[in-house]
Amino acid sequence: MKIKKLAFQHMVESDFDGFGNTVFVGYSSRNRAFTHRFFRTLAKTCVRLGKQLVIVIIDEPYAWNDAASYGRQSPSAGELAKARTIGKERTAMVTRAIKGFEFSSKILRWREIAGRSEVTDLMAELSSACLVDGLIKQKLIDEAKKRVSFTGNAQQELFLNFQIHELPALIWIYYKLGYLIDIYPGPAFSFFDDLERGVFSEELPLSSQLCNGKELLFVECLDAVPSKL
Repeated sequence: MKIKKLAFQHMVESDFDGFGNTVFVGYSSRNRAFTHRFFRTLAKTCVRLGKQLVIVIIDEPYAWNDAASYGRQSPSAGELAKARTIGKERTAMVTRAIKGFEFSSKILRWREIAGRSEVTDLMAELSSACLVDGLIKQKLIDEAKKRVSFTGNAQQELFLNFQIHELPALIWIYYKLGYLIDIYPGPAFSFFDDLERGVFSEELPLSSQLCNGKELLFVECLDAVPSKL
């Protein structure tokens, strides 16, 4: 995985050489760094650089964080409904933000990705790996500590469920669909670097096979400051 820290105004075509023509953004629906201005500037940048844009609204995984906050393994119907409602609102905001720009763009809801059989297979693989007190489990718990505001007596292991639902879909998006340019207003996730280097080849054979020989370009966008999830 290659990491670059860039502001939109400083992005040039050569920054993306060798990584394809599609810019991907996973819109973490509760990250306040994703604003109308962010997406409007993103669209303007894609037009300037001749890139197409794919945005996936990451909403439903947050229901697992909500459940974890109350010490539960799985979300309630109300928590899932809340996550989907927020996702619908975020979709409308993004649609307004990029309206008027003439370029190829697509906005997808989480359920359009997560329900695919290949993604559910990757999810089952990661879930099984996290049942063992090994390297993957500890790395993901460490990532959760960096990104989630723990409150009360929340069990940190329960916050693995967010990643178990999110990461397999991202693996599929990056390495199966080939959307290898990810622009995000925050730091990179070291999991993907480990995956590309074969660190998890035994624990995650399906995921490792998908990314074999491919490299993700992660652009930490300096135009916004991320919030904790």
